[in-house]
Amino acid sequence: MIGTECPECATDLARVTLFESLPPKDLLQLATVVRREHFPRDATLFLQGQRADRFYVLVEGAVKLFRTSPDGRQQILHTVMPPNAFAEAAVFAGGRYPAHAVAMKPSECLLLPRCEFVHLLGRHPELTMRVLASMSRRLQDFVSLIEDLSLREVSARLARYLLQEAERHGRRKFRLAMPKGELARQLGTTPETLSRTFTRMDDRGLLSTSGQTVHLLDADRLAALLEQ
Repeated sequence: MIGTECPECATDLARVTLFESLPPKDLLQLATVVRREHFPRDATLFLQGQRADRFYVLVEGAVKLFRTSPDGRQQILHTVMPPNAFAEAAVFAGGRYPAHAVAMKPSECLLLPRCEFVHLLGRHPELTMRVLASMSRRLQDFVSLIEDLSLREVSARLARYLLQEAERHGRRKFRLAMPKGELARQLGTTPETLSRTFTRMDDRGLLSTSGQTVHLLDADRLAALLEQ
């Protein structure tokens, strides 16, 4: 359900790379058409093939974007963490959502209608360039995902993910952003194989784990797995 008008959302919009260059008056104007919505865990935000009439800014929580195979298996394409926009490419192109979006934990989003966003693009060409840059980064992520799934072993896929998470957190000890079952889907493997891979890395002194917390003990040797 769409929420109430949210002028104070300008502060949240300003935290997102996509909008950080907008003048305060434009952020305030955009905030008047934004709706804030809360999604419980496992709630569906949109389905693949639905018309992309709005896009989202994740303020809190986590959202997975995924597609399903004919036999029902999920392949996670991207995990969105706050503060980030998503589905902007589909809205920019005036098409349909290319994947499903589901909340991985209780999440809070700002919803931006397509018509107001397109109008804003007409007044701020630099915003169009930021959308294109975001699309380019996402394309690079998909290329890396395809490369990982087709060419790399599970250990290398996991090593890449953990190193990226360490960089995102700014430290080598952090909590996984998702349950290990979801992480297995993102890495294109099974929970059992992922668990065995964590155990082997632990035995080799590359990392240690305690529940959802991971401590990278030898980042250099983890990085070396990417070259194998």
